[in-house]
Amino acid sequence: MTGAFLEVRDVGVCTESAGATLSGEVSGERLFWCMPPRATIALRGEPFVAALLVSAMRSRRDLVLPINAPVDAEFLANIATLQVIFARWFPDLQRVEVHAPTIAPRRPVSERLAGFSGGVDSSHTVMSLADTLDGTVLFDGIEYRNPNSSLMSKVGETLGRAMAARGLPLTTVQTNVKSIGLLTGGRWSEFIGGALASIPHALGVAEYIIAGSNSWENLRPYGTHPFTDPLWSSNSTRIRHHGAEALRIEKLAALGSAPDLLGVLRVCFQGEDYNCGVCHKCLQTAAALRALGMTSPAMPPLTDPKLLRGMVVEHNGDLVDWIEIVTPELKSRDPALARELGRMIRRYRLRQLVKEFDEVAFSGGVRKILRHRDL
Repeated sequence: MTGAFLEVRDVGVCTESAGATLSGEVSGERLFWCMPPRATIALRGEPFVAALLVSAMRSRRDLVLPINAPVDAEFLANIATLQVIFARWFPDLQRVEVHAPTIAPRRPVSERLAGFSGGVDSSHTVMSLADTLDGTVLFDGIEYRNPNSSLMSKVGETLGRAMAARGLPLTTVQTNVKSIGLLTGGRWSEFIGGALASIPHALGVAEYIIAGSNSWENLRPYGTHPFTDPLWSSNSTRIRHHGAEALRIEKLAALGSAPDLLGVLRVCFQGEDYNCGVCHKCLQTAAALRALGMTSPAMPPLTDPKLLRGMVVEHNGDLVDWIEIVTPELKSRDPALARELGRMIRRYRLRQLVKEFDEVAFSGGVRKILRHRDL
């Protein structure tokens, strides 16, 4: 027991002709999942635990659910193992107690869905597993910094048409799981896996596929991971992780054989356009397309590699995505792009060397002085 609580109250399901909403009060706000009406939607605690566990661990508060929001025993056992891993990965996370009533597994269902945002990873997952899927899911509320209903409507229509052409219905779920997770003390890079897992639990599907970002050789502690994603499973809802077998540049190259998916490629999180063409994600993807000699009608092309000079590699995980673009033949095929990518990568590595030298020689004193002087 930590002595402090993150409590979920007033949990309920509101069903109308237009859809169903599962919600509960957390820290004075309503945490919700708005979904199309489905027979498998039930008042259960698994979505709330998946959404809030990491926030509870970071804020060192036991997670408490009301008696009408039960979970099954297998889910609780998995959560215990998950906490051990996260506490080892992220030093600021502390194991907490989850106080929730247990209940028998809900009625088995056979539906198998995968998340689909139009991004490189989820497009690759849909392309690879399409023959085994019953449908796809689009999340409204976890990508853009500020709500943009008109843009999300456009996104839903565009992706929905692409999925319909493949015989895969696209289900849109509106949720504020990201904003509530941040409000209650979590970090998105740590609770992203739980946020994604909360949605299939809310829908009550049998199996759900999370499209992963990192390949096996580039794995690092992160909120969504092939080792931890399956631990969000319950007896009746299985969570799977897919995509670690390929680098992102390899996934993008493979989409050349799926023009329908390449044509609706969407990577932008700015919330201003389908793809703004100037943000970090857009320029990185445009650079990768150019390196492969590919284009997408949904993505503004990178006509001038000098635009990359404004990009800053933020961390080692980000570095991996840029390094992947530097294919062996790039220097001879596109020397201008290879040159700008090389400069960006060298700048980051130089900053890391300076940082490491400062830590070893001056215990970080130089960086502290520069921050203090706002330099």
